[in-house]
Amino acid sequence: MVGYRSSDAEWFTTIELAGAQCALSQEMARRFFLVASDLQPELNRLKLRSSMSSFAAALQQLLLGDAAMQILAPPNEEVQRALELLQNDWNGFQAYLTDHIDSVNQDDSIAIATVAEQNLQVLSRSEQLMQLLSEASHRAGASTKGLLVDIATRQKTLILRFSKEVLLMPSPAPGQFWEKWRISLRRHRRPSSLAWTVWDCLSWIRCAQCDR
Repeated sequence: MVGYRSSDAEWFTTIELAGAQCALSQEMARRFFLVASDLQPELNRLKLRSSMSSFAAALQQLLLGDAAMQILAPPNEEVQRALELLQNDWNGFQAYLTDHIDSVNQDDSIAIATVAEQNLQVLSRSEQLMQLLSEASHRAGASTKGLLVDIATRQKTLILRFSKEVLLMPSPAPGQFWEKWRISLRRHRRPSSLAWTVWDCLSWIRCAQCDR
């Protein structure tokens, strides 16, 4: 629309939705690996299919815009191209998850390795999209609290990525990983309670895997 200026709320909602795709990429892989590990497989298949539906729906909103939900259509060619690349990678990832969700098990090393690779590609594309949208909003003079959105998104994505990665570790899990992470946490002057909560949760998962 000629002369229309996108509102701060529209920019914020659009960037937030793009950020949610980052977390969903990790959540889908995590659920797939839980199914492969035979940990509540029916529940995790259900959760995986729900996350896949959410990702696909959000991607369409970002591609086309959704005025009712205050989601902007691609504001420039860079964002449009980033969305097309994400769509292409998502199509392959979605098809692979769909084909293997009912048959994967812990001995299916090819399926596990493929999802481990493809989910990171979708994550990378999603992060690039969020960055481009943040830059576009800045150029448009919007006040979107982009830094806060970015930090919150990265925290959530990292938590999901940590919990996903631990499922790929052999049992018992290599001590080197845990020691490096413990040292990294202690190097911070004020380690966040969230970081230590994640440490405690993943340590519990590691112990549960060792007991299986």
